[in-house]
Amino acid sequence: WWHGNFDGKGQLITSLVSLLLVYSLNDDSDVNDVKRLYLIRSAINFFDFEDESIENFKSRLLKTVGSLLFLQTDVGKKFIQHLFTVDGDFADELHDALKAQLVNGE
Repeated sequence: WWHGNFDGKGQLITSLVSLLLVYSLNDDSDVNDVKRLYLIRSAINFFDFEDESIENFKSRLLKTVGSLLFLQTDVGKKFIQHLFTVDGDFADELHDALKAQLVNGE
């Protein structure tokens, strides 16, 4: 769907990214869940980070910096690194979330 440029790809990909993000943040998730999310990381660039309707999605993205699975795996670190490139204001929020993790020693 994504590479084929089919109709409705925007709706499909936003649902898929959200679903994979939820799966990767579950308590029983594993590195494969993070890998699946990482493989479609470029789709995150198409979200409008100024739109208030994605606040819940942004909140979940911010939770990745507090997830041991993301912080302890190479693919998780790469995913977080990519998040810093999607939106300047969101990068500031991400930076603040990372600093909070460091201050709390978690």
